[in-house]
Amino acid sequence: MTTQIVPLESLQKIQKFLQVALTLPAAEQNPKLMPVATGNVPPPPTSLADLGDLFRMGSCLEDGVSLPNDQGHWFLSMVDPATTINRLPGLSIKPDYRFATYLYRLREIGIGHTVALSESMASTAQLESALHHADKPDYPPQPVGTLPDCMAAITGDQTPMSFMVASILRRELQEFGCLGEPQQNWRRHRCIAAAPTQARWQWRTEAAPDLRPRIRLLPHDQMIVEFFSCRVHPSIAIFQHLDQYKKGSYVAQSIDRPLAFAEQKAS
Repeated sequence: MTTQIVPLESLQKIQKFLQVALTLPAAEQNPKLMPVATGNVPPPPTSLADLGDLFRMGSCLEDGVSLPNDQGHWFLSMVDPATTINRLPGLSIKPDYRFATYLYRLREIGIGHTVALSESMASTAQLESALHHADKPDYPPQPVGTLPDCMAAITGDQTPMSFMVASILRRELQEFGCLGEPQQNWRRHRCIAAAPTQARWQWRTEAAPDLRPRIRLLPHDQMIVEFFSCRVHPSIAIFQHLDQYKKGSYVAQSIDRPLAFAEQKAS
């Protein structure tokens, strides 16, 4: 078994890039639906982005169109995650596949659901038809032909580092479009290579492990990606992330588990 240590800076750079690149426009992140009946007139657009928001916000749900709203109705995002994925080192989307993201907003609740499917089954009409069967936050739209795991639509150069990138990407896609608790979990984690010294830690293991991110090459070209993070919101904890990959696939079997908790200060 061969082990490759990965510089922490590489993980942090990937995580930061994805969190910046996978950003929703304001009209989708915090939509405010403007019914025509209220007489509200939006300000004149000052850019092409504003013009796009105007077209998407200037209608009612009764129009039967998938529009951003904060009234508990799933809608289709304009943002294509493929644009970001294809910019990652060592990874790209398989030919003839497409990604799409659905969003749900209701007061403080914000949920995102990203899917991958064949382009032949991913026209706008086909993607929006799935909205008719999704009316609850726990039951997101599932277009016909959706892959069981969106990472099955990812290909790459099969280098060890590409699997580390895939591990960060999968966690970011799982929370893309999510807001608040408990929807956002991974976004509250920061990758680490050593236990932060600002806290005293109660370890579940006999001793503090080596927290440097690493990639292990197993027989038959299987990979294990291991890295660690600190959850920076209460309860503050150090987590281990283990992803095992089979040859030729970026679909992982994953374990995310806490290894230590920050000791509570005496009141």
